[in-house]
Amino acid sequence: MATVPQAGPSFIDDSFCSGRPDGDYADPGLTTAYYTCRAGETFHLPCPWEMTFDPTLANQTPDNGRLSSPCSIAVFTGSF
Repeated sequence: MATVPQAGPSFIDDSFCSGRPDGDYADPGLTTAYYTCRAGETFHLPCPWEMTFDPTLANQTPDNGRLSSPCSIAVFTGSF
């Protein structure tokens, strides 16, 4: 299936969500984006600037009931 541009999140080939429950999933090729599956549709979403997908934050609903972003600030753990 071809990519169909739309306003807001990018609608992509819905085969990514085939057989997957609703939720957020890591983009295997890009740490600064993720896939959201909702009602069988697949959306590819970017993380905010300088943030990366964090699987520990995916699919959580905070106490206020609002959905939060599954992205967090990237922490450099290497050395210079």
